[in-house]
Amino acid sequence: MLGATVRVSKRGDSVVVCAPHYKYFFSKFEVIEPVGTCFYATNGFEKIEEFASCRQEPARHGHHRFGYGMCGFSAAVPNDGNERLYIGAPGAYYWQGTIFAQSVRNQTDRPNTHDGPAHHDNFNLGYSLAAGDFDGDGVEDAVAGVPRGNDLVGAVYIFNHKLISLKNLTDRNGQKGQFFGAAVAVTDLNNDGYDDIIVGSPFYTDYKTVMDVKTQEHKPRYDIGKVMVFFQGPDHDFPKWESLLGHTEWSRFGYSIAAAGDLNQDGYNDFIVGAPYDGDDRRGAVYVYHGAKSGIRKEPTQKIEARKINADLKAFGFSLAGGKDIDKNQYPDIAVGAYQSSHAVVFKTKPVITVTGSLTTSKDSINLEDKTCSTEFGMMACEHMRLCMRYEGKGQSPPDIDLKLLFQLDSKKTITPRAFFRRRDLNNKRNTKIHKKAASRDQPDIIEQILHLRKGHEYCETYDFYVSDTIRDKLNPIHIIANYSYEERTSGVSTTGYLEPALDTTVPLSFEVELPIDKNCGPDEKCIPDLQVHAVSSKKKFTIGAADQSLIVNVTVANHGEDSHESQFFITIPPGFEYGGVENYATQQPISCSPQNKAGKDEEYVFVCDIGNPLAGNSEAKFGFRLTGTKVDATDEAVEIKMSVNSTNEEAFGRDVDNELTVRVPVEIKAQLSLVGRSTPEQLDYSIRNRTPSDPIFDSEIGPVVSHLYQVINRGPSAISGASLDIIWPSFAENGKHLLYLIDEPQVNDADKVKCRVKQAQNINPDSLTISNEHIPTPSAIIYDDQIPVQHYEREEHDREMYDDYKLRRRRMRHVHAEHVGRSRKIRRSQTIKDQRRTRVIQAKDNMKQAVKMAKAAGKAIEYKGPLSRANIGCNKDNCTHIECDIRRLNEDEFVLVEIYARLAVNTLIDNNIYEADISSIGIAKISALPSVPRYNPPAQLVAVTTDVNPTDPEQAQRGVPWWLYLIAILIGLVILALLILCLWRCGFFKRHRPPTEQATYNTNAKNTDMYADSQVRFAHPHMYSEERHGVRV
Repeated sequence: MLGATVRVSKRGDSVVVCAPHYKYFFSKFEVIEPVGTCFYATNGFEKIEEFASCRQEPARHGHHRFGYGMCGFSAAVPNDGNERLYIGAPGAYYWQGTIFAQSVRNQTDRPNTHDGPAHHDNFNLGYSLAAGDFDGDGVEDAVAGVPRGNDLVGAVYIFNHKLISLKNLTDRNGQKGQFFGAAVAVTDLNNDGYDDIIVGSPFYTDYKTVMDVKTQEHKPRYDIGKVMVFFQGPDHDFPKWESLLGHTEWSRFGYSIAAAGDLNQDGYNDFIVGAPYDGDDRRGAVYVYHGAKSGIRKEPTQKIEARKINADLKAFGFSLAGGKDIDKNQYPDIAVGAYQSSHAVVFKTKPVITVTGSLTTSKDSINLEDKTCSTEFGMMACEHMRLCMRYEGKGQSPPDIDLKLLFQLDSKKTITPRAFFRRRDLNNKRNTKIHKKAASRDQPDIIEQILHLRKGHEYCETYDFYVSDTIRDKLNPIHIIANYSYEERTSGVSTTGYLEPALDTTVPLSFEVELPIDKNCGPDEKCIPDLQVHAVSSKKKFTIGAADQSLIVNVTVANHGEDSHESQFFITIPPGFEYGGVENYATQQPISCSPQNKAGKDEEYVFVCDIGNPLAGNSEAKFGFRLTGTKVDATDEAVEIKMSVNSTNEEAFGRDVDNELTVRVPVEIKAQLSLVGRSTPEQLDYSIRNRTPSDPIFDSEIGPVVSHLYQVINRGPSAISGASLDIIWPSFAENGKHLLYLIDEPQVNDADKVKCRVKQAQNINPDSLTISNEHIPTPSAIIYDDQIPVQHYEREEHDREMYDDYKLRRRRMRHVHAEHVGRSRKIRRSQTIKDQRRTRVIQAKDNMKQAVKMAKAAGKAIEYKGPLSRANIGCNKDNCTHIECDIRRLNEDEFVLVEIYARLAVNTLIDNNIYEADISSIGIAKISALPSVPRYNPPAQLVAVTTDVNPTDPEQAQRGVPWWLYLIAILIGLVILALLILCLWRCGFFKRHRPPTEQATYNTNAKNTDMYADSQVRFAHPHMYSEERHGVRV
């Protein structure tokens, strides 16, 4: 591997070339060992001498000494190379490594660093080498890389020219295996007269910079590489350092480092870093870094990629060299090795030109009302700017150049620029055209121009631009920038035969100027507004589900200070609401609003409204912001509407406390179901002597028709999107016989709003009788009033167990009804748990019975707050029938009707000796959801619909009364009458005292139509007679 290490003296008249894998046969011990060797050439390779520092006879062989030292793995030529060479042997002393200070005048004068303790084995001291003055004696010392030292983090050892240790350096934030010290270089980067050290860590892994988007965890970038720069101070210590991180994973940035000299002739030395596996194709790249007064420029000024040089290059940047001017153009050049493709590439440094200049405007500010310039779009305000440029160059710089100039008006407003060039003016300028990125071709804001400059001569040109008074941002100045660039020819050689120049990147590559806009803000041209926001809701309460789901926030924004530019009103749309528009009341200009962001579904987001640009001082804007409720959460006590105002110019300190406001609107729900029921007929008589056939064919043979009608009304004001009606129908008596025999499916008035199904479908006409058409569905709503508030029934405690059905109970006044049975929990193994469950079930049954009694006593629905679940209603084929009805959306005052038809089983009543019974079905209605409240759970409504049943006996009615009863009654009556007369006679009742009588005189003047009366009777005109008051006329 001759040439694996090549180092040149500073004068360039001597060079050392090494072959670290050179093997030597020790004849005494008959072993071959890789001792390595170097060749030192001077005087233009006229004299070449071999220095094999590790090849020492007779007893210095073996891996425990120098036998495996591989001398020449690294090397350095201190000063002018006329005294000693530094040669690294990382394999010596069990691979602890060592450094030789080989004299160029005496082969045997080769002192080296001593071996260390056993834990220093495999440190690889001498893996890399460089020379520099680190003790201030003027003689260059040695700095050696120890990449496996310091607990595998790596280190750099500094020795003086006598190989006495001066200092050790390491990465304080290092990681095991980063190979700190794999490459080392020395140069004065900040021109302070002290040599600085550059150290590479090619296997460093970055665990912090990149964040994984999916996991939100730090994503490691393996073998990205790292370079550290240590700056030597006046006390020959290294108090300051800088870190440079690689750019691509697996690139091994810092595998090679070389001092490059002053590439741009700015007075500060530069350096280059190799990353042999950089790039998407991993073929390598080289980065150029410039020195500076503060140390280094942390961003690379140039990146040289293998794919742009030659398609065959691989491991480009594996080795580097620099600091030598090959083409004598007064600029140092660099060389890059690509060992996997057996190539070495030499890059000649271009001469650097420095461009200076200025960009100014004719006025300090622009007045948009001063419309003195004519354009295709009318009169506008305009301004003139002047650009002046010149360039200088060192070495073989060209006498004249062409620069590409890119003008951009209002560069900080790239989407809607406020200034533009006039096309007619551009047509009059040479080598000028509209740039492809201009916002408009008619009003271009970006132009490009080719300027021809002569070295050392200043060139100036004037440009006009225009600004409309309709722009939005009148507060911020118009920023103008002129970027320049130099585009070299394809050949890379100028017309003079020299290399094309490169622009000096240490100076700005652009000229900039800002032009303020005149404002009505007093002599200081600084507007200080004083905004205040006030708002009130159009509703005191927001009712969920009501017909009108809108909510208007009436807003007043007042400005008590100077003009407020780009005044904006921000309002947070609360969850469950949507933007419904803006109503302008009193504003200087129409209010327009747009969403600032949309976080996600059912989340709050912000709308921003433009309320004035400017909003004049001592003025106000009044408008209404409309919100529409869609899915308002019923669990919230109130809706909080947050709003604020601001502008682009700041208010005085402490005056912005009234710029924010929160309006709270209470939320309420007023969705109430009304449940009423009616029996047709309400009372039914049947003959106990008239039994029906035991094997009927027609349903009419069972008994009379009975229908129970249920009406569910939404009393509002909120609409409901779902409700349930559960009807418990007494199909059977307690002995299992038919009671109310179902003859048809439940009838509904609107199939689109309500759908019913019989859970025990086998209970509909179970005997398959022929059904007559006697039952006709009720066409409309129940006519009697249901506006009386329902009674409340609330249980103190209730379990999820439901209730057994009510059987037909025998008594003189019978109450027959059915209820539901629950089986929601599995029976526990423990008998104690079984007892507790049985107790709860009994208690629940009693509570349900009490609720039914109260409903029957009240004659209308009551609120039932006990547990209720369809799954727990336990009707079976032998006790009751469960009818489930699902009700869809009902607006306020809308209703649905459900009517159930059955035949009263007369034989069952006769067989059970039931007299004066009432038979009840139970209806339970409950709201299941509101349009915006899916989990709304109010108390259910419970009503009992009762049919009174009275028995009749025709034989008892036809049987006569015996004749002797009549005779006895007459005799008793006569005796009572005789006794009464006797009593009256004894009391003198029949003796009358008459008053004196007089002869009445007839009045001849009285007319027949006149009314008259005597002392006994009063008469009236016939037309005054009334049957209501006087009775039926005889």
